Amino acid sequence: MVTSQCLALAAMTLSLTFLGGCRTHANDSFAATNLLAPLIVAEIPGVLRVEAEMMPRGEVKNDKDASGGKYVRVSGEYQPILTADVPKTGGGVFTIWARVRGIQAQLKGTPGGTQKEYEWSWDKSDTWKWVRFGRHTRAALGENIVIIRGSGAAGENDGLDCLVFAEDDSYKPDSAGNTAPDGTAFLPDFDKKPVVPTPDASRTPIAVSVNWAKVEGKATPLHYSINLYGGFSEKNALSAAYKANIEYMAPGMVRYHNAGKMQPSSKSWEGCLNESGTGWDRAKLARILTALRFKHKPAVLLNIPSFPAGMDKNNDRFLDVDQWDAYAALCADFVRIVNVENKLGVKYFEITNEWDGPYFTDFHENGGWGGLKDPNKPDRWDEVGEIYNRCAAAMKAVDPAIKTGGPAAARPDLVEMHERFARKTLPYLDFFSIHAYASGSADTPDAEVYDRAKAMGDFAKNAVTLMEKVSPTRRIPVFLDEYNISWTWETRDPRMTNAKSGVFDALTMVATTRAGLDSAQAWNEKDGVYGKTDNGDNRRPGAEVFHLFNTYLVGNRVVTKSGNGAVVAYAVTNPQTKRRSLLMINRTDASQTVNAAFTGQPTGAKGYQRVEIASGKNGEKPTTTRGTPFAKPGRASWVLPAHSVTLLTFGG
Repeated sequence: MVTSQCLALAAMTLSLTFLGGCRTHANDSFAATNLLAPLIVAEIPGVLRVEAEMMPRGEVKNDKDASGGKYVRVSGEYQPILTADVPKTGGGVFTIWARVRGIQAQLKGTPGGTQKEYEWSWDKSDTWKWVRFGRHTRAALGENIVIIRGSGAAGENDGLDCLVFAEDDSYKPDSAGNTAPDGTAFLPDFDKKPVVPTPDASRTPIAVSVNWAKVEGKATPLHYSINLYGGFSEKNALSAAYKANIEYMAPGMVRYHNAGKMQPSSKSWEGCLNESGTGWDRAKLARILTALRFKHKPAVLLNIPSFPAGMDKNNDRFLDVDQWDAYAALCADFVRIVNVENKLGVKYFEITNEWDGPYFTDFHENGGWGGLKDPNKPDRWDEVGEIYNRCAAAMKAVDPAIKTGGPAAARPDLVEMHERFARKTLPYLDFFSIHAYASGSADTPDAEVYDRAKAMGDFAKNAVTLMEKVSPTRRIPVFLDEYNISWTWETRDPRMTNAKSGVFDALTMVATTRAGLDSAQAWNEKDGVYGKTDNGDNRRPGAEVFHLFNTYLVGNRVVTKSGNGAVVAYAVTNPQTKRRSLLMINRTDASQTVNAAFTGQPTGAKGYQRVEIASGKNGEKPTTTRGTPFAKPGRASWVLPAHSVTLLTFGG
């Protein structure tokens, strides 16, 4: 790595702001003769170029087209490819560029000694290409930065050539590493006038129609809800930034869920049990749930995911039969802490989380669809219903006003399994919950991932129909209370944090709302893999999509049609705000032209607002423009960028 000693000595030796580099190990003697790397010296004041081979985190390879004739390659996914100290001289604000080939890459800083994620470059160029990783202060970057290689197989020629710190934001390196711009800036600064894609003459325009006067249903903030994975963190509970982000997204319901909840709080930030692991940490629960009050007052759902380890003495993944009543008492005590001792008035309590795996699916062939693997070993799914009933009865005895529900099934497709649970628990079932994820591989094509967002609407519709069947006289709401692209964090699928996550979330919220679902709750609000914000509370594109939905797409859903599945259209009119909003989602990797026809209300007689979030454009941040009145009443055309969410708002 480029040590601080190297940087300081290089600066003094050269009398420039260009800093030298060296590679040292703990057992190396400090040799001044190895401090300076000529390839790091550039010709422009205020610019530092760091050659990757001078502090490699992988294999150094020769290439005549690389700056200095060498570059660095790593084969592992999400592995460091370069580490460099942040310059200690200069103005303290730097634009960071890297020259890469064939890899996705991410910039990480180390403020306060802790890694913090910054921009990604997603383009796997076949040739050397400069990508821009934004502009950052020295304080935000910390002592040093790390460039991480992303996902996918590494080609033999893929890697990182060099890195540039530039004090002047207008500086752009050229293809040889010098000063002329090559026009490949990765994350341009915010632009309120984004470049409009040129229509593809080979593609037929897609017809979209909206009848603003014909209502087909309601759209509420409950339809656009979210999980609080970090909801049991005392740090988040005290964080103004965390709360501000939740309020910005304004979900109608927040589901507090974390599988780590059922362990002593002394062992993990997620833990909510006492030191012995036999009961709740009452003080922690009171501190967190009292502190996490949001201004927009969302409905709160508290999930009890599992049981303490001591209630499964033989470690077979099943709640011991002689512990069923003890578990019910534990759940009842949870309600007592929340609503009696702290008077928080929480309405929704969810019993269990994804118990269908061990209790049902693991006993059956074909992933749960087939018969028993062993005819002499029946599944234990009915036990879950019995456990649920005991818990619900005990919880309602503490607070009769609460609503209990479950089973938060991992499998949204096993309708017969769902029916068994619903019929078993019907007297205590106030809401029914399922989960759905699109894929288990980061290599699943985008089109398939988007198709599965539509399938989530089908799962929701099946669950709604099932509840009408088992409870014809009492309506049982249905929640899809976890959804995202990947069902495992291990894929680290970048589509869950870039603009494609916004496209997927938008498609899912549209599909599930139209299916009659009562609430869809995305997984999740904040983390390094799934979150709508990152671990530093920086908003990702998904957070912006939630903000748009809960700001502009609440009210009466009106009849909206698209003539081609490449573009999904969804429109809402709000009688209170007098707004009419049209959402258009381009779920393809090419720009699409839309020809829209509006009826029912005058639209387009005045200017309107256009907000757009698109893959690879404007740093995947929203761009806002002001549209001019339509040239022809009720008729207009727009070009939608690839992988984008576009919202048009009229009036209000």
